[in-house]
Amino acid sequence: PRILLVVDDGGLRARYEMTLRFSGFQPVSISSSERFDQPPRGVIAACLLTDHRTDVSAIYSTLLAWAIPVVRIDPFIRHPRQHLPFDVVLPATSEPRRLISALRQLMPSGRHPS
Repeated sequence: PRILLVVDDGGLRARYEMTLRFSGFQPVSISSSERFDQPPRGVIAACLLTDHRTDVSAIYSTLLAWAIPVVRIDPFIRHPRQHLPFDVVLPATSEPRRLISALRQLMPSGRHPS
């Protein structure tokens, strides 16, 4: 299964890509400034990590319109109600297994990547 990965920091992106690949997912990385008309083929969920200076509302609304589940990794989690549009919100300090667990739960019929 393919996961759209939106992480602007190169070092963090590499770590998330490695974690996803090790867990059987195929990351499709883009920057928060990229625009696209259709979801990349086969993407079943999106993982977004950006700082609060970056406006990613266009990506959020596009993913929500396509009904692609979104995991938001937020370095500044405050009140959960601020994150209502997202399917899962994790702190940036989360262990990788929390991200993988969340992605597996979002997969159609709960199937695990092999």
